[in-house]
Amino acid sequence: YLVQDNIIQCKVDGNSNQLFRIKRVTKDFTKIEVYAQHIFYDLLNNFLLDTSPTNLTCQSFGEWILSKTNFATPFTYYSDISDSGSARYVRRNPIEAIMGDIENSMLNIFGGDIERDNFTIKQLAQRGSSNGETLIIGKNINEIKITMDNTSVITRILPLGFDALML
Repeated sequence: YLVQDNIIQCKVDGNSNQLFRIKRVTKDFTKIEVYAQHIFYDLLNNFLLDTSPTNLTCQSFGEWILSKTNFATPFTYYSDISDSGSARYVRRNPIEAIMGDIENSMLNIFGGDIERDNFTIKQLAQRGSSNGETLIIGKNINEIKITMDNTSVITRILPLGFDALML
């Protein structure tokens, strides 16, 4: 079952079972190493052609984004943020619209924290609580491993002609 594109379920935070899609499998004589992304990142393969949620609450805004994708999606959106906002997204994937490094991402418009719970996306005013603890290497962090990977696969293109004519 540990093959590329399969979905696996893992326990996260000790009590929550979350879904992950296998992206890369590396095998040698003694071990199998699997790199998987949370199922939320399946939205990277979807697309918002041109949509403009206008004067909507955060939850309605998120529902609008998910309903306007090029391909039907099983994801749902929940938010406890009551503010309203507007934006326009042209040729963006839904993750960019929700939490991308763009001026009009939902995270930049409404603030808060994103929580991924399988096929439910939550944008909460505050996730968890601050207990004033500071993480310091050598004090309460014994080891850290950081891997940077800019691997990306483009599965669809949208060609544009003269004067942004969509082909």
